Amino acid sequence: MGHDSRTHLKHYGAWTSDRDKKDSEVRAVGTLMKANSQTS
Repeated sequence: MGHDSRTHLKHYGAWTSDRDKKDSEVRAVGTLMKANSQTS
């Protein structure tokens, strides 16, 4: 694209917010824990 990696990441590197990533992690861990509790 004609720019270096640092410039690219500055402008295009974060398509999601930190809050979105944290919420996604909470959902994933919750899903795994639920699945684990059903197999025990």
